[in-house]
Amino acid sequence: MFKIKNPFIVLRNFFKRYINKKYPSWDITIALRYFPIVSDLKKIYQDGEKILEVGSEISGITPYLKKKVYGVDINFDYSKQNKYLKPIKASAINLPFKNNSIEYILSVDMLEHLNPKLRIKAIKEMLRVAKKKIFLSFPTGLHSEKVDLDLYLYFKKIGFDYPYLMEHINLGLPNFDEIVDFIRLHKNIKLKVKGNTNIFIWKNLLKLGMSNHRFKSSLYKRFLILFPILRHLNFHPTYRKLFILELL
Repeated sequence: MFKIKNPFIVLRNFFKRYINKKYPSWDITIALRYFPIVSDLKKIYQDGEKILEVGSEISGITPYLKKKVYGVDINFDYSKQNKYLKPIKASAINLPFKNNSIEYILSVDMLEHLNPKLRIKAIKEMLRVAKKKIFLSFPTGLHSEKVDLDLYLYFKKIGFDYPYLMEHINLGLPNFDEIVDFIRLHKNIKLKVKGNTNIFIWKNLLKLGMSNHRFKSSLYKRFLILFPILRHLNFHPTYRKLFILELL
């Protein structure tokens, strides 16, 4: 006898196959951080040019940009290493590269994990090494600090502790005006600043993705279906700012 399949299961399986094929190994909140940089690099990158990510962990931008990348960080989980990122153990304030030797440098959500006294020093190092362009992305502002605190307290209440959120709170987020003022001291830099990911969207995606709840985690992954829309929702207030420094 012919058995009619449950339409919900059919639809769920379709979305699962589509996401796994279209967005393999993607995480939506990480993809939202990287997409503006990926989009720009795809337009300007030429064969033979070098890309460096500062604070990359073991994969960094490479799930979203299939190019060879040098990745600098203080530690790596080599079990998740892929063929695109070359891990280099080093500090953001002492990059093991010659002056003006890397065409494109990016750093995404790294600056807030440094001691505030070292943040400008890290930017100076990127400026020393960069040849063409720097993409510097980080959370900033009182609204973003409030989101970090709200998320930390929310997860703590349901039994989960995320030390990186407490690190944001204890160190304080990077000061937007301080960084703008420092960059403007350099007459050979053309600066563009963009917002990245509306705060309401960011906060609620993390509540799903970091919940350790089966249904919520599944729903979080399914949100990749909406990535083509979500990547454009960078209206104020945003959780982070993307600084694009073009070296003239």
